[in-house]
Amino acid sequence: MKILILIFFCFSQIAISRIEGESLFVRKKEDFYIPKTKLRYNGIPPGTVKLNDSIYIDAKPVTNIMYLEFLFSVKYFWTLEAHDILKTLPDFGINDALLHIEFKPLTTDEDLLNSLVPNDTLTVNNTYRITSYLQHPQYSLYPVLGLSKKQAEFYCKWRTDIVNLIAAYNSGDLKERKKILPHINYRLPSKEELRRSLERFNYTKKKNTNDTLVPITPFKKKFSVKHKKIYFNEFNISEFISNDEDNFGTNWRKITTNEESNDYTGFRCACEIQK
Repeated sequence: MKILILIFFCFSQIAISRIEGESLFVRKKEDFYIPKTKLRYNGIPPGTVKLNDSIYIDAKPVTNIMYLEFLFSVKYFWTLEAHDILKTLPDFGINDALLHIEFKPLTTDEDLLNSLVPNDTLTVNNTYRITSYLQHPQYSLYPVLGLSKKQAEFYCKWRTDIVNLIAAYNSGDLKERKKILPHINYRLPSKEELRRSLERFNYTKKKNTNDTLVPITPFKKKFSVKHKKIYFNEFNISEFISNDEDNFGTNWRKITTNEESNDYTGFRCACEIQK
Protein backbone atom coordinates (compact mmCIF):
# COMPACT_ATOMS: atom_id res chain seq x y z
CA MET A 1 0.00 0.00 0.00
CA LYS A 2 2.90 2.38 0.69
CA ILE A 3 3.99 1.87 -2.92
CA LEU A 4 0.61 2.98 -4.24
CA ILE A 5 0.46 6.00 -1.94
CA LEU A 6 3.88 7.08 -3.22
CA ILE A 7 2.91 6.64 -6.86
CA PHE A 8 -0.36 8.51 -6.63
CA PHE A 9 1.03 11.28 -4.42
CA CYS A 10 3.84 11.97 -6.87
CA PHE A 11 1.60 11.96 -9.94
CA SER A 12 -1.78 13.21 -8.69
CA GLN A 13 -1.05 16.81 -9.73
CA ILE A 14 0.88 16.31 -12.97
CA ALA A 15 -0.20 15.66 -16.51
CA ILE A 16 -0.30 12.05 -17.62
CA SER A 17 -0.53 10.59 -21.10
CA ARG A 18 -3.97 9.48 -22.25
CA ILE A 19 -4.51 6.47 -24.49
CA GLU A 20 -5.11 8.76 -27.49
CA GLY A 21 -1.81 10.50 -26.92
CA GLU A 22 -3.07 13.69 -25.30
CA SER A 23 -2.40 15.10 -21.83
CA LEU A 24 -4.87 15.36 -18.99
CA PHE A 25 -4.63 16.97 -15.57
CA VAL A 26 -6.34 14.49 -13.28
CA ARG A 27 -8.85 16.25 -11.07
CA LYS A 28 -11.89 14.02 -10.70
CA LYS A 29 -13.12 10.51 -11.38
CA GLU A 30 -15.15 11.53 -14.43
CA ASP A 31 -11.93 12.39 -16.26
CA PHE A 32 -11.32 8.67 -16.60
CA TYR A 33 -14.57 7.56 -18.18
CA ILE A 34 -15.77 10.59 -20.16
CA PRO A 35 -13.60 11.32 -23.23
CA LYS A 36 -12.74 15.00 -23.55
CA THR A 37 -12.06 15.46 -27.26
CA LYS A 38 -13.40 14.47 -30.65
CA LEU A 39 -11.15 11.85 -32.19
CA ARG A 40 -10.61 10.48 -35.66
CA TYR A 41 -8.67 7.23 -35.62
CA ASN A 42 -9.55 6.71 -39.33
CA GLY A 43 -9.87 2.99 -38.78
CA ILE A 44 -6.38 2.56 -37.30
CA PRO A 45 -5.96 1.48 -33.66
CA PRO A 46 -3.98 4.27 -31.95
CA GLY A 47 -0.23 3.78 -31.71
CA THR A 48 -0.11 0.77 -34.03
CA VAL A 49 1.15 -0.27 -37.46
CA LYS A 50 -0.71 -2.61 -39.79
CA LEU A 51 0.67 -6.16 -40.02
CA ASN A 52 -2.16 -7.63 -42.12
CA ASP A 53 -5.83 -6.93 -42.84
CA SER A 54 -6.95 -7.68 -39.29
CA ILE A 55 -3.84 -7.43 -37.07
CA TYR A 56 -2.03 -4.27 -35.98
CA ILE A 57 1.10 -4.19 -33.78
CA ASP A 58 2.18 -1.44 -31.38
CA ALA A 59 4.91 0.70 -32.92
CA LYS A 60 6.80 0.57 -29.62
CA PRO A 61 6.63 -1.26 -26.29
CA VAL A 62 4.39 0.03 -23.51
CA THR A 63 6.22 2.78 -21.63
CA ASN A 64 6.27 3.80 -17.98
CA ILE A 65 3.93 6.76 -18.57
CA MET A 66 1.47 4.49 -20.39
CA TYR A 67 1.47 1.99 -17.54
CA LEU A 68 1.01 4.79 -14.99
CA GLU A 69 -2.05 5.89 -16.93
CA PHE A 70 -3.36 2.34 -16.56
CA LEU A 71 -2.78 2.40 -12.78
CA PHE A 72 -4.56 5.75 -12.49
CA SER A 73 -7.51 4.39 -14.44
CA VAL A 74 -7.71 1.36 -12.14
CA LYS A 75 -7.47 3.65 -9.13
CA TYR A 76 -10.28 5.96 -10.21
CA PHE A 77 -12.45 4.03 -12.66
CA TRP A 78 -11.62 0.69 -14.25
CA THR A 79 -12.48 -2.51 -12.39
CA LEU A 80 -13.60 -5.95 -13.49
CA GLU A 81 -17.15 -4.73 -12.80
CA ALA A 82 -16.55 -1.78 -15.13
CA HIS A 83 -15.16 -4.22 -17.70
CA ASP A 84 -18.38 -6.23 -17.58
CA ILE A 85 -20.50 -3.06 -17.91
CA LEU A 86 -18.49 -1.82 -20.88
CA LYS A 87 -19.16 -5.08 -22.72
CA THR A 88 -22.91 -4.35 -22.54
CA LEU A 89 -22.73 -0.77 -23.89
CA PRO A 90 -23.56 0.01 -27.54
CA ASP A 91 -20.81 0.60 -30.10
CA PHE A 92 -22.04 4.15 -30.78
CA GLY A 93 -24.30 6.88 -29.39
CA ILE A 94 -22.87 6.89 -25.85
CA ASN A 95 -23.27 10.19 -23.98
CA ASP A 96 -22.18 11.75 -20.67
CA ALA A 97 -25.48 11.02 -18.92
CA LEU A 98 -25.26 7.29 -19.66
CA LEU A 99 -21.66 7.11 -18.47
CA HIS A 100 -22.51 8.91 -15.22
CA ILE A 101 -25.31 6.44 -14.53
CA GLU A 102 -23.18 3.39 -15.25
CA PHE A 103 -19.83 4.32 -13.70
CA LYS A 104 -20.17 7.00 -11.04
CA PRO A 105 -21.33 4.49 -8.36
CA LEU A 106 -18.26 2.25 -8.86
CA THR A 107 -15.54 2.24 -6.21
CA THR A 108 -11.86 1.33 -6.37
CA ASP A 109 -10.98 -2.36 -6.30
CA GLU A 110 -7.96 -2.06 -4.00
CA ASP A 111 -7.00 -5.73 -4.34
CA LEU A 112 -6.93 -5.45 -8.13
CA LEU A 113 -4.98 -2.20 -7.96
CA ASN A 114 -2.33 -3.65 -5.66
CA SER A 115 -2.01 -6.75 -7.85
CA LEU A 116 -1.14 -4.61 -10.89
CA VAL A 117 1.74 -2.59 -9.39
CA PRO A 118 5.15 -3.75 -10.71
CA ASN A 119 7.31 -5.92 -8.47
CA ASP A 120 9.03 -3.41 -6.16
CA THR A 121 11.41 -6.00 -4.72
CA LEU A 122 13.34 -5.65 -8.01
CA THR A 123 15.82 -3.03 -9.15
CA VAL A 124 16.89 -1.95 -12.63
CA ASN A 125 20.55 -2.82 -13.07
CA ASN A 126 20.92 -2.88 -9.27
CA THR A 127 20.27 0.88 -9.13
CA TYR A 128 16.69 2.17 -9.22
CA ARG A 129 13.91 0.27 -7.51
CA ILE A 130 11.30 -0.72 -10.08
CA THR A 131 8.67 1.75 -8.83
CA SER A 132 11.23 4.57 -8.70
CA TYR A 133 12.10 3.81 -12.34
CA LEU A 134 8.37 3.73 -13.15
CA GLN A 135 7.73 7.15 -11.62
CA HIS A 136 10.89 9.04 -12.56
CA PRO A 137 10.14 11.71 -15.22
CA GLN A 138 13.49 11.02 -16.88
CA TYR A 139 12.33 7.48 -17.67
CA SER A 140 8.72 8.20 -18.65
CA LEU A 141 9.29 7.05 -22.25
CA TYR A 142 11.32 3.98 -21.28
CA PRO A 143 9.67 0.54 -21.44
CA VAL A 144 7.84 -0.53 -18.30
CA LEU A 145 9.59 -3.40 -16.47
CA GLY A 146 9.07 -5.62 -13.43
CA LEU A 147 5.75 -7.02 -14.60
CA SER A 148 4.29 -10.49 -14.84
CA LYS A 149 2.68 -11.76 -18.02
CA LYS A 150 -0.70 -11.68 -16.25
CA GLN A 151 -0.26 -7.98 -15.46
CA ALA A 152 0.55 -7.30 -19.12
CA GLU A 153 -2.61 -9.19 -20.13
CA PHE A 154 -4.67 -7.04 -17.75
CA TYR A 155 -3.24 -3.94 -19.42
CA CYS A 156 -4.38 -5.29 -22.80
CA LYS A 157 -7.88 -5.93 -21.42
CA TRP A 158 -8.10 -2.41 -19.99
CA ARG A 159 -6.79 -0.82 -23.19
CA THR A 160 -9.41 -2.68 -25.22
CA ASP A 161 -12.15 -1.27 -22.99
CA ILE A 162 -10.87 2.33 -23.06
CA VAL A 163 -10.24 2.56 -26.81
CA ASN A 164 -13.61 1.00 -27.63
CA LEU A 165 -15.28 3.40 -25.18
CA ILE A 166 -13.60 6.44 -26.79
CA ALA A 167 -14.61 5.28 -30.27
CA ALA A 168 -18.21 4.62 -29.18
CA TYR A 169 -18.44 8.01 -27.47
CA ASN A 170 -17.31 9.76 -30.64
CA SER A 171 -19.63 7.80 -32.96
CA GLY A 172 -23.20 8.90 -33.64
CA ASP A 173 -24.16 5.80 -35.61
CA LEU A 174 -22.78 2.49 -36.86
CA LYS A 175 -21.49 3.99 -40.12
CA GLU A 176 -19.52 6.62 -38.24
CA ARG A 177 -18.20 4.01 -35.79
CA LYS A 178 -16.84 1.87 -38.63
CA LYS A 179 -15.14 4.92 -40.12
CA ILE A 180 -13.56 5.98 -36.81
CA LEU A 181 -12.57 2.53 -35.55
CA PRO A 182 -14.35 -0.84 -35.72
CA HIS A 183 -14.66 -2.87 -32.53
CA ILE A 184 -11.14 -3.95 -31.55
CA ASN A 185 -9.39 -6.26 -29.10
CA TYR A 186 -5.89 -5.74 -27.70
CA ARG A 187 -3.83 -8.75 -26.61
CA LEU A 188 -0.22 -9.86 -26.36
CA PRO A 189 1.24 -10.61 -29.80
CA SER A 190 2.37 -14.07 -30.79
CA LYS A 191 6.04 -14.77 -31.37
CA GLU A 192 5.32 -15.25 -35.07
CA GLU A 193 3.63 -11.84 -35.32
CA LEU A 194 6.63 -10.13 -33.75
CA ARG A 195 9.04 -12.14 -35.91
CA ARG A 196 7.22 -11.03 -39.07
CA SER A 197 7.18 -7.44 -37.82
CA LEU A 198 10.94 -7.52 -37.21
CA GLU A 199 11.58 -9.05 -40.64
CA ARG A 200 9.62 -6.23 -42.27
CA PHE A 201 11.04 -3.27 -40.33
CA ASN A 202 14.41 -4.52 -38.97
CA TYR A 203 16.18 -3.24 -35.87
CA THR A 204 16.27 0.48 -35.20
CA LYS A 205 19.76 1.93 -34.80
CA LYS A 206 20.37 2.04 -31.07
CA LYS A 207 21.26 5.47 -29.73
CA ASN A 208 23.66 6.03 -26.85
CA THR A 209 21.69 7.55 -23.95
CA ASN A 210 24.83 8.18 -21.85
CA ASP A 211 22.93 6.72 -18.91
CA THR A 212 25.19 4.41 -16.94
CA LEU A 213 22.46 3.58 -14.41
CA VAL A 214 19.76 2.30 -16.77
CA PRO A 215 21.29 0.52 -19.80
CA ILE A 216 18.04 0.60 -21.78
CA THR A 217 17.14 2.67 -24.83
CA PRO A 218 13.88 4.66 -24.61
CA PHE A 219 11.36 4.84 -27.43
CA LYS A 220 11.09 8.60 -27.85
CA LYS A 221 9.13 8.71 -31.09
CA LYS A 222 6.27 11.19 -30.74
CA PHE A 223 2.89 9.52 -30.33
CA SER A 224 0.99 9.33 -33.59
CA VAL A 225 -2.20 7.66 -34.69
CA LYS A 226 -0.37 6.76 -37.89
CA HIS A 227 3.10 5.37 -37.29
CA LYS A 228 5.13 4.35 -40.34
CA LYS A 229 7.10 1.49 -38.79
CA ILE A 230 7.39 -0.84 -35.83
CA TYR A 231 10.44 -0.15 -33.66
CA PHE A 232 12.74 -2.83 -32.28
CA ASN A 233 16.05 -2.21 -30.51
CA GLU A 234 18.55 -5.05 -30.42
CA PHE A 235 19.85 -6.02 -26.95
CA ASN A 236 17.36 -3.72 -25.28
CA ILE A 237 14.41 -5.63 -23.76
CA SER A 238 12.71 -8.95 -24.33
CA GLU A 239 8.92 -8.90 -24.75
CA PHE A 240 6.09 -11.06 -23.44
CA ILE A 241 4.23 -13.07 -26.06
CA SER A 242 0.92 -14.92 -26.11
CA ASN A 243 2.63 -18.28 -26.70
CA ASP A 244 4.05 -20.50 -23.98
CA GLU A 245 7.59 -20.05 -25.29
CA ASP A 246 10.66 -18.01 -24.43
CA ASN A 247 9.99 -14.29 -24.61
CA PHE A 248 10.69 -12.49 -27.88
CA GLY A 249 13.80 -10.47 -28.67
CA THR A 250 17.27 -9.88 -27.31
CA ASN A 251 17.76 -7.96 -24.07
CA TRP A 252 20.54 -5.94 -22.47
CA ARG A 253 21.31 -8.76 -20.03
CA LYS A 254 21.63 -11.20 -22.98
CA ILE A 255 19.42 -13.75 -21.25
CA THR A 256 16.99 -16.08 -23.07
CA THR A 257 14.09 -17.00 -20.83
CA ASN A 258 10.35 -16.80 -20.23
CA GLU A 259 10.96 -15.71 -16.64
CA GLU A 260 8.60 -13.00 -15.39
CA SER A 261 9.04 -9.86 -13.25
CA ASN A 262 12.58 -8.80 -14.11
CA ASP A 263 14.50 -5.76 -15.32
CA TYR A 264 14.86 -6.83 -18.95
CA THR A 265 11.35 -7.86 -20.08
CA GLY A 266 8.54 -5.55 -21.19
CA PHE A 267 5.69 -5.91 -23.65
CA ARG A 268 3.72 -4.34 -26.47
CA CYS A 269 0.18 -5.05 -27.65
CA ALA A 270 -1.27 -6.55 -30.79
CA CYS A 271 -4.69 -5.29 -31.86
CA GLU A 272 -7.27 -7.38 -33.68
CA ILE A 273 -9.95 -5.68 -35.79
CA GLN A 274 -13.23 -7.47 -35.17
CA LYS A 275 -15.24 -7.18 -38.36
